Amino acid sequence: MKIFDVYRKDTICALTTPYGASSAIAVIRVSGNNSICIKETIFSNKTYKPFYLMLGNVICTNTAHVIDEALCVCFPKDRSYTGELSFELYVHGSIIIINRVLKVLIDAGARLAEAGEFTFRAVLTGKLDLCKAEAIGNMINARSLDSVEIAVKDLQGRLKKHFFSIEKKLVDVLSVIECELNFDDNSHNSNINIIKKILCNILCVINKLLNISAVNDRFINGAKILLYGAPNVGKSTLMNALTNNDISIVHKSSGTTRNVVKSSIKINNLLIYLIDSAGISDNADLDCIESIGIQKTYNEMFKVDLILFIKDIHDNNIYVENMLDNTSSIVLSVINKVDLLSDDVCNIDKLNFISAKTGYGLKNLKNKIYLLLTKNIHYNTDILVTKKRQIYELKQMSLFIQKAINLIDNHQFLEIVALELHEAKFCLDRLFNHNMNYDILDKIFKDFCIGK
Repeated sequence: MKIFDVYRKDTICALTTPYGASSAIAVIRVSGNNSICIKETIFSNKTYKPFYLMLGNVICTNTAHVIDEALCVCFPKDRSYTGELSFELYVHGSIIIINRVLKVLIDAGARLAEAGEFTFRAVLTGKLDLCKAEAIGNMINARSLDSVEIAVKDLQGRLKKHFFSIEKKLVDVLSVIECELNFDDNSHNSNINIIKKILCNILCVINKLLNISAVNDRFINGAKILLYGAPNVGKSTLMNALTNNDISIVHKSSGTTRNVVKSSIKINNLLIYLIDSAGISDNADLDCIESIGIQKTYNEMFKVDLILFIKDIHDNNIYVENMLDNTSSIVLSVINKVDLLSDDVCNIDKLNFISAKTGYGLKNLKNKIYLLLTKNIHYNTDILVTKKRQIYELKQMSLFIQKAINLIDNHQFLEIVALELHEAKFCLDRLFNHNMNYDILDKIFKDFCIGK
């Protein structure tokens, strides 16, 4: 677990642009109460004018040597990314210069930031809520255009709008219950009906969010496809053909693929993770390594969205086909090596004939894969919940509200109903950063890069 400075006593610094390759410009961020004092120590231009770029030299305080000519911009408290006093240096992108500037900053009193610590501080100061912080992480790690668009909308408060709507209804219900508990009048039954109606409406909204998010997960995180079949049916050749790259070993000898080989492609903007695997065989003479490879294939069968069951024109291996009985994944069968058949046979549209070697039928195959993976998906980026933490809290909230409805149906005391609804409210609070749990915060920020 990261040990963040939750009291923000330290001034932190980090490179915010990629490290490891020379570039024209590198950006170094410094944030904390002592940041402006550090800036005045190491930068020749002593002017403090927020949001203006200032030209000056970065100076080694020990030797007074100029390390680099740079630009600097200062940010006042509450108007910076972190909500703290901060500044950024725009230096030349040499790795040597970057390391020297960071050392000068550390010598002047800063320390290197942990991964995600700038965003963590933005949460602590109230500049960001947890949903927006997660959106920034999603944006950095996005692998598809859809992921970027959703992250941008989350950063603009898309989720907050939906969650606040739920919160308002929940608070309304708790207010009605409070009135019921404090005032005994003749409208009791009417109010109970109102309470139940609002709760059913909230439950419907939450379940809609959960259902849509589940079926649209493939658009956000990509879909996994396993290339499956007996040895030597052309799985590796198909892998290379689909990726347009020489990724898997192809040889006339069987059993050349013994480990799982992975790569990614896009079909109509849908990110696809392709998995080439060892050929399935019931041959008792398999060596130990090949058996391990087959076991890995079995393991992947239960993790993927679609299994591409590849046969060649002579293949009729019932054992390989029977092994698919236990999987819940979509199975699409294709017949490979049709370049060895006559054109008349290949023109039967109802069969998935392909030739991984010549490329015949691959365009049609990609279209079928896309249709199968997107079937029954009504894609709407305005109402998607993408993070496991958010989905977990919504599921917990749904359970508490369902319990409250059941209690009302069973004519239980409203005090008990209110307890369940307060638990639901706590779930909603945790979605944003009220009642912060540092174990949860650690999980959120563990995938952030240093400098963010």
